[in-house]
Amino acid sequence: MKKTLAILLLFLFLAACAVRQPLNPPPQDPLLIEATLSPAEEAARNNAAISESSVKIIQFDEPRPGDLIAVINTTAGEIRARLFMEHAPKTVAAFTKLADGGFYNGQSFHTVVEGYKIECGVTGADDSPFPDEREFSLELWNFRGALSLTNNGADFMIVHAPRCLNPASELTELNFPGKVVDMYIDAGGAPHQDWENPVFGAVIEGMEVVDKIASLPTNEDGAPEEPAVITEIQIITAE
Repeated sequence: MKKTLAILLLFLFLAACAVRQPLNPPPQDPLLIEATLSPAEEAARNNAAISESSVKIIQFDEPRPGDLIAVINTTAGEIRARLFMEHAPKTVAAFTKLADGGFYNGQSFHTVVEGYKIECGVTGADDSPFPDEREFSLELWNFRGALSLTNNGADFMIVHAPRCLNPASELTELNFPGKVVDMYIDAGGAPHQDWENPVFGAVIEGMEVVDKIASLPTNEDGAPEEPAVITEIQIITAE
């Protein structure tokens, strides 16, 4: 009898455990339940956390021995860009892998916006090797001549903007570091892309070619009527 009672009690205990629910749900990460921020709000929040002393402007420095250089041969001329492996290792590794494999050969700059950007690659590529987690760096910003990822597949863009696309007062309101604001005003660029499109390179030769491609006549969709085509991208090492 005692054995039967013990088995019955054990059965009831296990049944109760099977349906037991926590009285309170586990606490949620506030970042997961936070209302979606606009790009400007997100930029302002990220910029506010930056210490001015931690920002170094390196994109206009001369390449160092051992730096990777992308030689982008196009039907409009040659563009050379320094790649920042130290600051965007996964992105640069993916870009060089695609370039070495001939992925960009024969592809055109399918979108050009004079005063803003030229863009090349494959939009919505399912097998893009670029990292899902975007590599942002306090050393790299969307100044004129920057190579940046876009939000589509294996696309990249080169910032054309010879003038800053935002007034200095607006950048200050968005908490951009002072030295970054100064460089945007001096060099030009597209600061609204910061924290959206991560920079992984910078043009060191051939901005006149970028200017030429950006000035191509386009249709109403922004596609060049006679686009410039990449014939090959070679990855070399600076000496």
